Amino acid sequence: MIQLLEPHLYHSDEDIEKLNQKKYLYCIYFNKIDKLWIELNSSLIAENQALENFYTYKEKLEEDLKGCDKTRIRISNSIEKKLKNQ
Repeated sequence: MIQLLEPHLYHSDEDIEKLNQKKYLYCIYFNKIDKLWIELNSSLIAENQALENFYTYKEKLEEDLKGCDKTRIRISNSIEKKLKNQ
C-alpha cells in the first residue's frame, strides 16, 4: 500500500524547488499588493495609478509563473475520490 502511495506523496528535489520558487513569487506579489493598498489608502497615489500598478504586478506574476506551471502536486484519482467522500 505504501509503495502505491509513495509517488503521490513525495516529490523530486526539482519539484520541491519549483514549488519553493512559486511560493517566493507569490510572496513578492502579495507584498507589492499590500504596499499598493497602503499607498492608495493613504492617498499617496491616485486610484487609476493604483489600478495600473495592480495589473502590471499581476501580468509580471503570470509571466514569472510560466516556468513553474508544470509543477503541480500530484494526487491520484483514487485518493482524490476518497478525499471528496470524507
